[in-house]
Amino acid sequence: MRISLRGFLLASSAKKPDFEVLRLIFRNVLLLLKEKHRSGFVHMALHPKNIIISRNYSIELIQRECDRSCYFAPETLLKLEANKGVGSFGPENDIWAIGSIMFESLLGYPPLTGGSFNQLLNAIFTRYGNPTRFDMRYLSDSRFNKLQLCRTDNPPSSWFILGRGKFTNSNPQLQEQELNMIPKQLRQPFRDIIRDAIIYDIEARKTAQELLEMPFFSDVIESDIRQDIECRYYLKCNYEEDIESTHR
Repeated sequence: MRISLRGFLLASSAKKPDFEVLRLIFRNVLLLLKEKHRSGFVHMALHPKNIIISRNYSIELIQRECDRSCYFAPETLLKLEANKGVGSFGPENDIWAIGSIMFESLLGYPPLTGGSFNQLLNAIFTRYGNPTRFDMRYLSDSRFNKLQLCRTDNPPSSWFILGRGKFTNSNPQLQEQELNMIPKQLRQPFRDIIRDAIIYDIEARKTAQELLEMPFFSDVIESDIRQDIECRYYLKCNYEEDIESTHR
């Protein structure tokens, strides 16, 4: 039996999974991505529906057709906007996508919404914070000036987690409140790995191997008997993987 990550998250809304299980799942995803990137393969279609979980939380990445644009990196959206289909996707896009999926899975935020490239870019800036001019140095001044950057006087809590917002007197504890569901000793490692995956500067974005070497994954334990039993529970949930849900 198998279940998509999306189905797993739907099932776990009724039975909250062990946080260690999510670390194990994403460690296994990155191990697989590392090998694919080393072989010159870019997935291009990472989405919770396309991450397949089986016994002992082993992972398979598939290419099911689904609307994956909400997980595209901003540079990918900008290249597609300029009708540059060839070369729009690189390993860096996969890393951005995994960072976004981790953010969604661990914090419970729904992914971005929006239809056009401009709407998606605006949704990215709203969710993850505004880029700097240096971040987007590959853009012309005229194109950068057309980006719909967000107001910084009252940024959402997700900006603080990614280190792109400034605390105000009205919300000094907002960042910690957002991370309350994560074990305290893992909050900083979680911030660090997300910040290094969802980063606008392409050259500074970590590789799969570099993310695996970060403290967030340093002590992940392989699936034990208890976790295997829990995994069987999720695999038996038989959620329709294409079911419409607010967790899309």
